Amino acid sequence: MLNKLAAFDDPERVMYPRRHRPQPLRRSPLVGGTPVTEEIAMGLRRVVFGHSNAPSRSEWLRTAIVFREPDADLSYGLRLPRNGTRSLLAAVQAHVIKHLIFPPPPPRPHPKVPGAALRALRPSAEKQQEALWQSLADIIWRAGERARGIVCLSPCATTGGEGAPSYVAQSSVYFQDGVTERLRIFEFHVKEDLEIFLKCYAYIFQEDPGPGALLLLYSAVLSRGLDEVRTDLGEERFSLLSAVSPNAPTPSGPTSNQLSNDKKPKFPGGLPPTAVMPTDSSAEEGPECIVALALTGRATPYLHNGVIYVGDENTYARPRYGIPCRSEVGFLVWRGDADDAAAAAMASSAPSSASAPPEDGRHPGSRLKTPSLPVWVTFCGGHYGVVFNTNRELLRDYHAERRFDLYYYSGGHTGNHTLLSVDTRFAGGGGGGGIFGMMMDDSYQNGNKPSKSNLGDINGAPPLEHLIHTKWRDAQVTWNGTIPHV
Repeated sequence: MLNKLAAFDDPERVMYPRRHRPQPLRRSPLVGGTPVTEEIAMGLRRVVFGHSNAPSRSEWLRTAIVFREPDADLSYGLRLPRNGTRSLLAAVQAHVIKHLIFPPPPPRPHPKVPGAALRALRPSAEKQQEALWQSLADIIWRAGERARGIVCLSPCATTGGEGAPSYVAQSSVYFQDGVTERLRIFEFHVKEDLEIFLKCYAYIFQEDPGPGALLLLYSAVLSRGLDEVRTDLGEERFSLLSAVSPNAPTPSGPTSNQLSNDKKPKFPGGLPPTAVMPTDSSAEEGPECIVALALTGRATPYLHNGVIYVGDENTYARPRYGIPCRSEVGFLVWRGDADDAAAAAMASSAPSSASAPPEDGRHPGSRLKTPSLPVWVTFCGGHYGVVFNTNRELLRDYHAERRFDLYYYSGGHTGNHTLLSVDTRFAGGGGGGGIFGMMMDDSYQNGNKPSKSNLGDINGAPPLEHLIHTKWRDAQVTWNGTIPHV
């Protein structure tokens, strides 16, 4: 015994720390909750998919919320498959980045550590889980107007989900999808309780393949309320995932408003299974109203500020409800040349001109363009992504916006992380920046003044540069040696 104590007192003895082995995540079995009823199951299917008597979209039944490998490059990133779930997953990704690089300030201020934000983008498995359940709690709690949060969970295969009971039988008005009829519903009225619950059961959202994205969407919809989501969608959309206007021609010919009540076709489960629903331009990777639900708590298809009234001398003005308040995470949209034409028309019109382009609600207002934190969900070139800056004060100090960097994460199977440099000091000079600005610089260096044709090439800038110009007009964008992409 004395020899062992003497060995510890030996000053030349080298003590090696034990190698830390990450503990496997605990998976508590799912217990409790209220079984879903037929009314709620059919309501969820109709609000989300537009019908309850036809199969649900397969990608929502097999897409989970999955992180990349921890403690590595891109370990902050989620896998963003290019299917209909990408819009929701991009919003989750933006929240995850927010929690990683902008944690709540400590009670006592402490000196800033250089490079801390960049190191936070290489989180451990524990940090990944913490950022995930905090992000889920934010989305669900905001949808419940910060007064309640409802979580919909379905048992996983790893916890006996294959033998889980089905609470809704298949019938002529309900087609089983293996998830909705097995839901258990949990309701919370204190956010801390919601966070503790999600911390225990976040693994259910991550079971791959599994319906993690659908469970989150169901939770946000029930937290908001089925009737409230229908009100948010208004007349522009029939459901979250299928766009149709009541005044648009139906597959059978006449519009729904042109038919009298006794002549309208009645389908108890929603639309007939053979109905072809028209979709919007972003339907391939999910509609923008899902992004609005995740960011603002309202499933509105309109992205403008506040409420606008639309009508003419022949009809009553009808309200269009947009974004109610400044968002914590922003949303930038560029749909193509039509957006550039609208922006040019807006810029060329005088402030007192009465012929300014009407607000159609398709373009984000300042409440989405200028969020509280420099993190944005992006939609351009038909694809969703996320751009962010690690300086919390970027949008609070105009000096910081003169020259700064933006990180762009596009997800995908292999992932893509791009550093862009944005310079707004010469805004207004017409420079497009990036590789197109380099073309103009080469012309000057060769002693040639850029021709109008060279200036016109700026209109063909990469979609991501056009997107950045919707926030910082005429800013110069440098790709830092990266091939432009979306």
